[in-house]
Amino acid sequence: WRLEWGAPQRHFVTGPELRVRADVAAAGDLQMLLMTLPLMTLLEQQMFEEFTEGTQTRMDHGTPEEMRWLVLYPKVPQAEMAALHDSFGALSSLPRAAQRWLEGPLSQQLEASSAWLTDGQPLVLVVQRGRLTLRCGQPRPEVAALQGALRLFDVARMAARRVGDEVAQGAISRDRPSRWGAPHAMPGAEGSG
Repeated sequence: WRLEWGAPQRHFVTGPELRVRADVAAAGDLQMLLMTLPLMTLLEQQMFEEFTEGTQTRMDHGTPEEMRWLVLYPKVPQAEMAALHDSFGALSSLPRAAQRWLEGPLSQQLEASSAWLTDGQPLVLVVQRGRLTLRCGQPRPEVAALQGALRLFDVARMAARRVGDEVAQGAISRDRPSRWGAPHAMPGAEGSG
């Protein structure tokens, strides 16, 4: 794994940022994102303002990937997030996989993050392209905060590997939900071809 502390790489982090990255191997094309609920609300508002009110119809490379995920992937229902529903939001290419990821030890570590995470600072965990990234605001690299972040990261990494293995073995469906619904035949299209 790799740990960095320095200038933020995302506009939603004010001040220095702590980043931790590692490969999670078996996760493959599994994509999951968890973030603090205030951050999710802020990004949703910004997305609405920038792309709806401004009549912008496309996103570009300047749009942070976390904002793009808000459009691309369904949210894990708050009711499925148990004790985390007041503090965190999650999105995933496979919502059932994200629910499994957040169960047990990871949920407990996320609940404990309030002990080391600076008030109001965002926390983001992302699994994509076979890698886990933790990103959070940290004004100073204090020992307790680094230890807490590394404990959370280690548990999230192990859980992502477990869930990735379950997806690879077919225990969690690879069917991606569609926001478009079932296909419908167009009127007059019968027999054409």
